[in-house]
Amino acid sequence: MINFHYETFPNFGFMKAVLSDEQIKPIKDEINSIQNDFDNATKANNFLAGNIEKEYKLKNSHSYIESLLLPLAQAYMGANGYKDYLLSIQKKYTNFKDELVNTRLIDAWVNFQSKHEFNPIHNHSGFLSFVIWIDIPFLIDDESKQSHVKDSNTKRAGQFCFMYTDILGNISSHPIEADKNYNNGLLLFPAELLHTVYPFFTSDKQRISVAGNFGIEKNES
Repeated sequence: MINFHYETFPNFGFMKAVLSDEQIKPIKDEINSIQNDFDNATKANNFLAGNIEKEYKLKNSHSYIESLLLPLAQAYMGANGYKDYLLSIQKKYTNFKDELVNTRLIDAWVNFQSKHEFNPIHNHSGFLSFVIWIDIPFLIDDESKQSHVKDSNTKRAGQFCFMYTDILGNISSHPIEADKNYNNGLLLFPAELLHTVYPFFTSDKQRISVAGNFGIEKNES
C-alpha cells in the first residue's frame, strides 16, 4: 500500500453563524416598523438585483448591524489565506496598497420575498457581504415535493445557492437548504461571489431576510 494524503487548492470559503434572539432583536424592531408603514420606508430596489417587490433600506439599525457583525468580518479576514483576498481587493478597488484600512458597513437592507419572487444570479459591491435569515416560512422538504420539482435531478426550490468556477473551469454550485430551521442564521462571504435565491411555492407568508456589504476605507489616524 502506498502512503498518500490529499492536497486541496487554496480558495475562499464562507462563514456560518447563528444569532441569538437578543442579538437580532434591534434588527427585527426596525423590520417591524417598516412592515407597519411600508409607504414611509425607503425603497432599495433600484440598487438591488432582486425580482422582489418589497426591498427596503435599514437605517436605524445600520450602526448596530455594523458593531454586531464587524468582529465576524475581522475574524474572516484573519483566517489563513483570506489576508491574500483582502490584499487583492485593496489593489483592485483602491489605491491603499499596503496601507492600513478600516472596515465599515456600506449598506444594509431587508427583503420581504413573496411566493414566486426570486433573486437572480448576482454579486455585491464592497469586499464582504452577508445574509441573515429573519423568518423563512417553509421547509425545503415540502418545496422538493412540489409536482414540478419532485422528479428533477436538480431540486432548488426555495434554496440559497452560491455559484463559482472550479479548478477545471466548470461552473459549479453550492446550495444552502435554508428553510425555517435556518431562522436567525447568517452567512458571511466574499462580495464578488455569485449567488442566487430561488423562488418558493409552499407558503403565502413572506420570506424575510437582511443583507448588506462591508467595505474598506483608508485609516486616517
